[in-house]
Amino acid sequence: MARPESSVGWHALSPRRAWATVTFSDGSTPLGPAQLLDGSGHATISISTLAVGPHTITAS
Repeated sequence: MARPESSVGWHALSPRRAWATVTFSDGSTPLGPAQLLDGSGHATISISTLAVGPHTITAS
């Protein structure tokens, strides 16, 4: 849980390696541009614009 106007972050791990991307979404709304996986298959995003309340965050 985060305080209003604070940044929150998510981390995704994919079995795919470099050159693949991950899109983080809140429901059906993308939270930003697709994030490039690093050489270990990790992608991250940090945002501070979510409204107060529950959110369903996915990475695809």
